[in-house]
Amino acid sequence: MSNLRPLILLFVLVGANAGAQDEPIVLQVPGRESLDMRAFRAIYGIEDPVFSATMEGVNMASYPVFYIGVPAIGLADFVIDGEADAGVRMAASQLATMGVVFTLKRLIRRARPYSTIPDVVRRRDGYSGPPDGLDPFSFPSGHSAVAFSIATSASLSYPEWYVIVPTMTWASATALARVWRGVHYPSDILVGAVIGTSMGILVHVLLVPENEPMNEATIIDTPPAFSFTIEF
Repeated sequence: MSNLRPLILLFVLVGANAGAQDEPIVLQVPGRESLDMRAFRAIYGIEDPVFSATMEGVNMASYPVFYIGVPAIGLADFVIDGEADAGVRMAASQLATMGVVFTLKRLIRRARPYSTIPDVVRRRDGYSGPPDGLDPFSFPSGHSAVAFSIATSASLSYPEWYVIVPTMTWASATALARVWRGVHYPSDILVGAVIGTSMGILVHVLLVPENEPMNEATIIDTPPAFSFTIEF
């Protein structure tokens, strides 16, 4: 529990700042010639059927991965190895990330692209208009942040290429799909990725087992940093 104190303190400080904020910091729509808007237009404008199907599939799979996949990994870890440390770290990373993201959304309150750009609609249902639902704000991207928190945590727990490459590819595709759907700007997903990656690393550092046994060969073969002899 003591390892979690820095994380709890972070939430308290950020939450207190959000509660004390009288006026939100509203991010304006990116300018027409800004890099953010040009990147948004380039991604949103892709109509290739294969790309579109991939983006739809990745986006639809995000919630099952977030809320079913992570507990399943923890359960499998427990069944196979008798401990669920990796699953706990993934879940803690996800919760920490969500706390930071929704606090920032409340503070910044950036409108989503489909609600502010006349010729942009929310893909899948074609909606365009005032933000709706429980999460009307765009910055930062929650999907991007959570995906990268899970991918980072998994990569640190299982540092093998066959874990790192697929998880990071999935997280990147999940983030990209949010821009393609018209619900986020590229800057939203980039900041979300940074938040998720940071929380994944932080939680891993705080919750990594403290008393891992050292390799016996390392203890025997490692020379001392210095030595001295006392003669009488």
